[in-house]
Amino acid sequence: GSTPCAPTTSAASAMMPSVCESATESPSPAAWTGVPRVPTRSVARSMAAATIAAIVAFIGPWEGRRYTAYQDIVGVWTICEGHTKGVKAGDVATDAQCDEMAAQDVAEHNAGIRACITRPMPQNVEIAFTSLAFNAGVGAFCGSTALRRYNAGDDTGACDALNMWVRAGGKVVKGLVNRRAAESALCKKDST
Repeated sequence: GSTPCAPTTSAASAMMPSVCESATESPSPAAWTGVPRVPTRSVARSMAAATIAAIVAFIGPWEGRRYTAYQDIVGVWTICEGHTKGVKAGDVATDAQCDEMAAQDVAEHNAGIRACITRPMPQNVEIAFTSLAFNAGVGAFCGSTALRRYNAGDDTGACDALNMWVRAGGKVVKGLVNRRAAESALCKKDST
């Protein structure tokens, strides 16, 4: 005899193979597609989370983490790793709050660059481009020579163009020169 199966009710359980599909039951050869039943959205979310974590790890050392609000080089109130939304003098944050802000900010900037990219990106290119957008803004990235070159298929030229973004307040900043060099080198690891 077989055991009756309870219907699944949660969205997550609806994506998983049913408990009723026991190891002794196998699909007919005609039903097998050669593709395992994998919760595609979950995998995509996991991959996106891994990419966001890699971007946060790359950006973190360049931005630095400060738990008390400060004005950056051009006078913008900032906290944690470059978080600027709603920040004012006297604001403080915990380590956990900084982690959350970094992940949210990076995810937002990553979504912004993805909206401008017209072809697939290797992960290292995505990290480098998101880092630039995080630092210069999504609008700046989406209007950049780096983006135009990348969308046109000039991967190396796009990676080189990251080095154009080395000014703050109209002056060349050594820290930005170093950051752009690191972004460009990372970008080229996957360029064709």
